Amino acid sequence: MKRILAFVFICIMLLNSGILVKAEDTNKIHVIYSDLEVSKDEEFIVTINFDKVLMYSSIQLVVDLGEYFEVVGKVPCNQLVNSYYKDDEIYVNQIENNIIRFVAFKKTNDFTTSFNNIVQITLKSKINCSDVSKYLNNMKVGLFDNEYNIIPVMLVISEGIKVNWFNDVYTVELNDPMPYFIDDIEITNRSSDQYVIKVLTDDIDLSKVGPQIVTVYVYDYTNSSVLYLSRSINVIDSIKPVISGNSAISINDVDLSLDAINMFQVIDNYDLTPTINVTYYDVNGTVISNSGSFLEYLKKESIGTIHVVAVDSSKNVSDEFIQVIKIIDTLAPTVEVPQIINIMDYELDTFDIYDFIKIADVYDKAPKIILSIVGKQEMDVKKALSENYTIELTLYGIDNLNNKSEEQNIQINLIDTIPPIIEKLGDITVSDKEYKDLNSLIQSQIKISDNFTLSLNINYEYYDNDTKITKEQFEELLFSGKKLKVVVSASDSKDNVSNQVTLEIEIVDTTKPTLEILNIEEGKKYLNIPNVEYKVNDNFKTTIDVLVLLDGEIYSETPINLIGKHTLVIKATDAAGNETLQQVNFEIIKNNLIGCGLDKDCYADNYTTIIYIASALLGISIVVVAVNIIVKKSKNKLN
Repeated sequence: MKRILAFVFICIMLLNSGILVKAEDTNKIHVIYSDLEVSKDEEFIVTINFDKVLMYSSIQLVVDLGEYFEVVGKVPCNQLVNSYYKDDEIYVNQIENNIIRFVAFKKTNDFTTSFNNIVQITLKSKINCSDVSKYLNNMKVGLFDNEYNIIPVMLVISEGIKVNWFNDVYTVELNDPMPYFIDDIEITNRSSDQYVIKVLTDDIDLSKVGPQIVTVYVYDYTNSSVLYLSRSINVIDSIKPVISGNSAISINDVDLSLDAINMFQVIDNYDLTPTINVTYYDVNGTVISNSGSFLEYLKKESIGTIHVVAVDSSKNVSDEFIQVIKIIDTLAPTVEVPQIINIMDYELDTFDIYDFIKIADVYDKAPKIILSIVGKQEMDVKKALSENYTIELTLYGIDNLNNKSEEQNIQINLIDTIPPIIEKLGDITVSDKEYKDLNSLIQSQIKISDNFTLSLNINYEYYDNDTKITKEQFEELLFSGKKLKVVVSASDSKDNVSNQVTLEIEIVDTTKPTLEILNIEEGKKYLNIPNVEYKVNDNFKTTIDVLVLLDGEIYSETPINLIGKHTLVIKATDAAGNETLQQVNFEIIKNNLIGCGLDKDCYADNYTTIIYIASALLGISIVVVAVNIIVKKSKNKLN
């Protein structure tokens, strides 16, 4: 240990003297850092390369880290894949007082490699560095041969080349073109003339299935460093075998043989002899053990199936190929059916017409029944029965070779015993303005269901308390403000009567009474008004309260003859509180013709009175004239 320390001390003295770094030799030792900017306590990597490393069978490297950096870990120097020296060639790899010593010997004389990397060191910064190269210049680096002679070098500090290879793994289909790997690689801190990049693909064979390795060689002119990057390239065969043939074949029973039933072909893009698995099934889907047993089965049954699957050497499984084998039969099925079938309505859900039909065939074990409903296009027997209590069917049997039996008829009668069901949704309160039709109003608050879709009769009974009344009386009473009851039931066409529901119905009066003043108009003049005449109506048959005010006082139904202007107000209020108000302003004038002045309407309004006055004046005039004539005659006689 003392010798090592003494050696290190001498090296440091030499380093401090500047002898190494001031050499005029063209030898360069490169210190390549991974990150330009690091923070305090942040780790980064320094790689040391030597251009002339091939000239020396052994090398001794001494590095004084200085005050700004320290080594991460107890073993300072690490080896890369492209390091010139290997682990079993390293004799000294230690650090003391922040000074690194590395000694390695090349064991053979094989210097054909182009690697120039000596070591890689992981450092931790003691300060915040915006430019690592500035502080790396303070490091002291010495290089010695196996006899402790100084190797003159020039120290070159540079940032390592930044290579991004975006794909980690490549998957290539068999016999596809070679991927253009260069497009997936990016050099971020070098111009195109500062590096060389090559993809080594000579050992890759895309016509063979399996994993292979693609290697990229990068040479950095800036610091004479070599970088090898590798990625996995997996050549796959994902194309599955293809089985072709007819999905169904028909064989005459006399031609039945193994060759006749194996009518398919298997083709694969890579494997000339893929594995073929054939499974035989009977008509029920039960597996038949082998081809001989399948052949014997087909001699008794007309339908069988083969399922074929092929697997190539890449474990690609073909789509399952299914081939139906049909044996030709010439005999028609026999069909037995009853002429009439009666079923109860509660049996309809479980009713199956096929339970009443027997069909058999000599060769075909699964002949079909073809049904049709007379007069209908649909084929749903249950639905047809729910719409018609009696239906007629025609049917015949047919086997898998279209051999048909004679057509037969069946009549099916449905016996309806289940009554409809009525559900009350709620009582009814509606305004008189919304009221239109009584039946529609009632039906909006009930829900009727029946086990069949046939038409239903709805029955209504109308009640005032417990007294049954007619529909006309019911509607009339509704407009008297009374709350009435209606009892609703339903019956189907088989006279099955539903339950009863009772609904309370009330019409709310929201309409004002109508009010019309008959003998007084707004702004008119009258000689006198014997009595106020008006007419009041309401849509409800209830009492209407009428208040008549003359000049703010309750009108006493006496003649109005007080000369002057007057205001008449009439208010009509029905039992629901709906109110109508009418007001007119008029004037009572003197009981003579002059009182109308120049108001022509006044004369028109009082024409009856004027006629009376004129008649009276005319009568008086006649009397006066008659008296004068009589007086004159009397005087003449006296004379």
